[in-house]
Amino acid sequence: MTAQMASQPDCFTCHQSDRVEKVSVIFGNSAAYPTLAPRLKPPAEPDRPPGKFNLSQNEVLLVLIVGFFTAGIGWIVMPLVLWQGWRDRQARYPRLHAEWQAALHHWTELYYCARCDVVFAPAVLPTRTLPPACPQCGGGLHSDEAQWIDAESAACPWCGSVVKAD
Repeated sequence: MTAQMASQPDCFTCHQSDRVEKVSVIFGNSAAYPTLAPRLKPPAEPDRPPGKFNLSQNEVLLVLIVGFFTAGIGWIVMPLVLWQGWRDRQARYPRLHAEWQAALHHWTELYYCARCDVVFAPAVLPTRTLPPACPQCGGGLHSDEAQWIDAESAACPWCGSVVKAD
């Protein structure tokens, strides 16, 4: 048995480790796994909203059409509606990015068993306790119910931010 195989966790289905490999290694070596690697791709990073308020061609056309058919009131209302949507996308991005970072970290901990064709994460047991509330959103946290990212941090179930253990 090689040193690499000895360090692999046992599959939860077949309880063997000889055909277990880290998902990130399989994805990184896509030439060796041309059909498997695309199935095991990491989570996609959320699109960053544009830095300044700008309208697409479709949005400009929408403003023109609504403004024309509403006898002018649309010239005022539609830009305000579009601007509010842009502000909402800007406000949501930090939460989406934090959720993506937690998902990407979790993806790096996954293993694939070629015998059983399953992806699994070895059990990560909490060694510390979380604060009673998330420092970002104030949502209640429980160490025994949290989705632990590693031994020191867990993802907040309310806002997705990474919370360090006490």
